[in-house]
Amino acid sequence: MRIHRLLMTLLASVAIFATLLRVDVAVAGNIPDNAFASTAGYGKNWKCVRGYIEAGDVCQRIDIPANAHLRASGERWQCDRGYTKTGDTCSVIQVPEHAYLSDSSYTDGWVCERGYRPANNTCVAISVPENGYLSDSAYGSGWTCNRGYFAEGKTCVQIKVPAHAYLDDAGRSTGWVCERGYKTEDDTCVAIKLPKNAHIDYSGNGWECDQPYLQTNDGCGKP
Repeated sequence: MRIHRLLMTLLASVAIFATLLRVDVAVAGNIPDNAFASTAGYGKNWKCVRGYIEAGDVCQRIDIPANAHLRASGERWQCDRGYTKTGDTCSVIQVPEHAYLSDSSYTDGWVCERGYRPANNTCVAISVPENGYLSDSAYGSGWTCNRGYFAEGKTCVQIKVPAHAYLDDAGRSTGWVCERGYKTEDDTCVAIKLPKNAHIDYSGNGWECDQPYLQTNDGCGKP
């Protein structure tokens, strides 16, 4: 009885193995050249090897033009550095004088050197006025005025700082700010006249009433 059970178990195992073998052979028979079996669980049961791309039921070789290489993914190609894609070929990037190759996808493959700007596929020198310097911005004039000067057209004009004032770096239109205890009046700084029961405010260029007094016209009155 025991021998009979062992024999039945052995025959069942052989049958299962034969079935799996037939499935593997059937699957293998459906795999095209330059492909391998896939267990992704979706789509086809095979994938193309690196350097080939699926085209219907076959794996088609990826044609790589001169001056190009296969991407890391192995499914497409890209031009070598110094070349740009033109249709199905790679043409050399023409780098103008005073420029260098760029890997950015937002350029034509080259960027002008510092002190130059692109113009009609060339790089032209930025004209920096007296009392100015080259800026790092890719926009605008390409230059910035030195501290103490402001841009007027294509020149840098000196800021006239009145008495009791100092240069302002916060970008105010005048370019200067009155010292604490002074206020702006036309193009000058005049001393603040404090009414009774008042003090210079947080800005330093105005006043406010002491507590508990309240402002009334130009003075501070009782609440």
